[in-house]
Amino acid sequence: MLKSQVFFRCNGGDYFVGTRCPFDGWSSPEAEEVTAALKHLSAAESPSIQRLKEAGVSEAALERVIIVEFGDDRARFDAMAPRGYIIKGKWVELKDVGPELA
Repeated sequence: MLKSQVFFRCNGGDYFVGTRCPFDGWSSPEAEEVTAALKHLSAAESPSIQRLKEAGVSEAALERVIIVEFGDDRARFDAMAPRGYIIKGKWVELKDVGPELA
Protein backbone atom coordinates (compact mmCIF):
# COMPACT_ATOMS: atom_id res chain seq x y z
CA MET A 1 0.00 0.00 0.00
CA LEU A 2 1.36 3.42 -0.99
CA LYS A 3 1.75 5.91 1.82
CA SER A 4 2.30 9.63 1.34
CA GLN A 5 4.18 11.73 3.85
CA VAL A 6 4.14 15.53 4.05
CA PHE A 7 7.48 17.15 4.86
CA PHE A 8 8.01 20.77 5.85
CA ARG A 9 11.26 22.59 4.97
CA CYS A 10 13.21 24.03 7.89
CA ASN A 11 15.05 27.34 7.47
CA GLY A 12 18.26 25.25 7.59
CA GLY A 13 17.25 23.26 4.49
CA ASP A 14 16.18 20.12 6.36
CA TYR A 15 12.75 18.54 5.79
CA PHE A 16 10.71 17.17 8.67
CA VAL A 17 7.31 15.82 9.68
CA GLY A 18 5.38 17.73 12.33
CA THR A 19 5.85 21.14 13.90
CA ARG A 20 9.50 21.13 14.98
CA CYS A 21 12.70 20.21 13.13
CA PRO A 22 14.38 17.34 14.99
CA PHE A 23 17.84 18.50 13.88
CA ASP A 24 17.84 22.02 15.29
CA GLY A 25 14.45 22.59 16.97
CA TRP A 26 13.30 25.21 14.44
CA SER A 27 9.56 25.73 14.10
CA SER A 28 7.21 28.23 12.52
CA PRO A 29 3.53 29.14 12.46
CA GLU A 30 3.42 27.69 8.92
CA ALA A 31 4.68 24.30 10.11
CA GLU A 32 1.98 24.32 12.77
CA GLU A 33 -0.58 25.35 10.12
CA VAL A 34 0.30 22.41 7.86
CA THR A 35 0.31 19.93 10.75
CA ALA A 36 -3.11 21.14 11.94
CA ALA A 37 -4.57 20.89 8.42
CA LEU A 38 -3.29 17.32 8.06
CA LYS A 39 -5.14 16.30 11.21
CA HIS A 40 -8.40 17.30 9.53
CA LEU A 41 -7.86 15.28 6.35
CA SER A 42 -9.65 11.97 6.26
CA ALA A 43 -7.46 8.94 6.95
CA ALA A 44 -8.61 7.55 3.59
CA GLU A 45 -7.34 10.62 1.72
CA SER A 46 -3.75 10.81 0.58
CA PRO A 47 -2.36 14.25 1.30
CA SER A 48 -1.78 16.48 -1.71
CA ILE A 49 -0.98 20.12 -2.28
CA GLN A 50 -4.52 20.60 -3.63
CA ARG A 51 -6.09 19.05 -0.51
CA LEU A 52 -3.94 21.26 1.70
CA LYS A 53 -5.06 24.32 -0.30
CA GLU A 54 -8.68 23.24 0.09
CA ALA A 55 -8.09 22.92 3.84
CA GLY A 56 -7.05 26.59 3.89
CA VAL A 57 -3.27 26.22 4.17
CA SER A 58 -1.57 29.49 3.20
CA GLU A 59 0.67 29.93 0.17
CA ALA A 60 3.56 30.81 2.52
CA ALA A 61 3.21 27.41 4.17
CA LEU A 62 2.75 25.53 0.88
CA GLU A 63 6.00 27.03 -0.44
CA ARG A 64 7.84 24.94 2.17
CA VAL A 65 5.99 21.64 1.65
CA ILE A 66 6.95 18.53 -0.29
CA ILE A 67 4.98 15.30 -0.39
CA VAL A 68 6.77 12.00 -0.81
CA GLU A 69 4.98 8.78 -1.70
CA PHE A 70 6.54 5.61 -0.28
CA GLY A 71 5.92 2.18 -1.75
CA ASP A 72 6.24 0.51 1.65
CA ASP A 73 5.72 1.73 5.21
CA ARG A 74 9.10 0.29 6.19
CA ALA A 75 10.80 2.84 3.89
CA ARG A 76 9.16 5.88 5.53
CA PHE A 77 11.21 8.30 7.59
CA ASP A 78 10.46 11.41 9.68
CA ALA A 79 13.15 13.85 8.54
CA MET A 80 15.93 14.31 6.01
CA ALA A 81 18.92 16.61 5.83
CA PRO A 82 20.14 17.14 2.27
CA ARG A 83 23.75 18.24 1.74
CA GLY A 84 22.72 20.21 -1.30
CA TYR A 85 20.61 20.19 -4.44
CA ILE A 86 21.11 19.79 -8.15
CA ILE A 87 19.52 22.92 -9.58
CA LYS A 88 19.29 23.29 -13.36
CA GLY A 89 21.91 20.54 -13.73
CA LYS A 90 24.45 22.09 -11.33
CA TRP A 91 25.33 20.86 -7.82
CA VAL A 92 24.73 23.58 -5.20
CA GLU A 93 25.89 23.06 -1.62
CA LEU A 94 23.14 23.62 0.95
CA LYS A 95 25.03 26.60 2.37
CA ASP A 96 24.90 28.26 -1.07
CA VAL A 97 21.24 27.83 -1.98
CA GLY A 98 18.92 30.80 -2.14
CA PRO A 99 16.18 31.67 0.32
CA GLU A 100 13.65 29.65 -1.70
CA LEU A 101 15.34 26.45 -0.44
CA ALA A 102 16.52 27.61 2.97
